Amino acid sequence: MFKFLLKSGLFIFPILILQVLTWVFYTPNKGDLLRIGYVADWYPEYRSQFAKEYQKENGTLSITDLEKDQMYDLLTIGDSFSEQGNTGYQNYLATDFGLDVVHIDRKYHTNQIQTLVALASSDFFELYRFRFALLQFVEAGTHGAAPLIQEDSILGQRELSERELEKADRYTDPFVFPSDRVLKFPYYTLKRTLFPSLGCNQVYMVNLNASPFSIPNQQLYFHASNPNWINNNDEKDISDLNELLNRLSKKLESKGVQLMVLPVPDKLDFYHEDLKEQDRWECTRFFEILGTLKNEYHWINTLEQLKQSSVGLKDVYYFDDTHWSPVGAKLIAKIIASKIKIMDNGR
Repeated sequence: MFKFLLKSGLFIFPILILQVLTWVFYTPNKGDLLRIGYVADWYPEYRSQFAKEYQKENGTLSITDLEKDQMYDLLTIGDSFSEQGNTGYQNYLATDFGLDVVHIDRKYHTNQIQTLVALASSDFFELYRFRFALLQFVEAGTHGAAPLIQEDSILGQRELSERELEKADRYTDPFVFPSDRVLKFPYYTLKRTLFPSLGCNQVYMVNLNASPFSIPNQQLYFHASNPNWINNNDEKDISDLNELLNRLSKKLESKGVQLMVLPVPDKLDFYHEDLKEQDRWECTRFFEILGTLKNEYHWINTLEQLKQSSVGLKDVYYFDDTHWSPVGAKLIAKIIASKIKIMDNGR
């Protein structure tokens, strides 16, 4: 009996140790890069600096709040960068700049470009009045997008509301035993320690000249797909997207709405100048190419303007996440508000 217990203990004890280490250092409900890359959370208090922002009242309206006899300043639609709730750029536009902002949540769509095109083809913008419509997308999400858009599709308010998609709550994976992360977490931690130059389980960690984050770690975490987004340098691809946006702008303009376009740079692009090995990681030319084309809509060069307005600031993006932090969201809101003011003065 004693030998059996001893052998069982020799088998179970290491697993329990791994379980405890994983429970202490792995956090599935913080930054997405920590979660998907099985990266240890060495700075558990990092996000506490944003606690006040997380508790900020949300002044953004939903499409279910729309009234036909009211003029709204801005309609927004986008991807996960437009789904940050209280700390999203839309909420700062509403609460800090006094704009009436209506947001189309992702539970109502799976493709923001297609959805806005379809709304513009219906009577949506005749029933509900907006001064501006802002279309947000990450630069990576535009590759090959234009040919897939069905420009003759129609989507009205009723159909939009009825097709509400089932949306998962924010990732809060409970820690249960047994779990494959008990093996994956120590495996990827060891692999990164032994082979730091390799991307492990979708996440790269590369050295920086100085930390642009409010932590002592001088590394940049980014998704392993970022370096593969060089296909965004395809000039024809970007030109096709630009022509699509030009046509969408004309359609919206006929309904009294001005189109604003907000492309978002990936994390590697934004922090590229801070990398120790810049030559190893090529940047996309998406913003450069788009800037050379004839735009019949109001686009914001987010890469350029966000860099200019964030000089000396830390944590524009979260260090443990692919998205910008409240610092970045506030800057973006200020940039958008300034753009709207310029457009108003130019009328």
